[in-house]
Amino acid sequence: MLSLKLKTFVMTVLLCGSVMAQSGEGSLFSRTVSRLKADGPSLVSGTATLNYGDNTDVQDFVLSVSGSKFLLVLEDGETTAWFDSKTLWNGADYGDGIEEIYISNPSPEEVVLLNPAELMKRADSFRITQKGSDSFVMEPKEKGGTVLGILKVTIRVNTQTSRPERIDLVQDDSSVSIRIERWLPEQKFSDAMFTCPVDKYPSAEIVDLR
Repeated sequence: MLSLKLKTFVMTVLLCGSVMAQSGEGSLFSRTVSRLKADGPSLVSGTATLNYGDNTDVQDFVLSVSGSKFLLVLEDGETTAWFDSKTLWNGADYGDGIEEIYISNPSPEEVVLLNPAELMKRADSFRITQKGSDSFVMEPKEKGGTVLGILKVTIRVNTQTSRPERIDLVQDDSSVSIRIERWLPEQKFSDAMFTCPVDKYPSAEIVDLR
């Protein structure tokens, strides 16, 4: 099962493309939608600050994403995750290399968090409003309600590149602020990179949750 940290991390970084694609109005939205579609497979990196309960966690990350597939590395070295659009491998490193690998087939709700295309199917549940010339806000249409635990998302777009540069998300039990420092489009990723090479970690404990 994905930890709160990893789940929030993946969903938030990928969410931006989904949210923008839900609205065809406004030059900011249309430019960004066109840019993200043209970008194709991308390498995204930056820093996230997560707050949950009394805890604050700052993480650098590198995310390789192609459609619904991704490879996520948190730079504290503790977490590497592979997702091939069906199976999720969550590798845990406590200082001596990857020592545990959790394998799962995410539930439909988890897939929505992992795959922005699935979130788009719930577009009718959200209200999107532009905020100034470089930002927009996404909130559940139902007043006081949540969608997938989401209370509010604010996305700031670099108006020069038409790509997201900051995402602030509030959930019912946590919040995360992500600063995107690098977005490299048109990457050529092999399908193999989104599948965990389990044989490379012969000492790891395998926990199969499927």
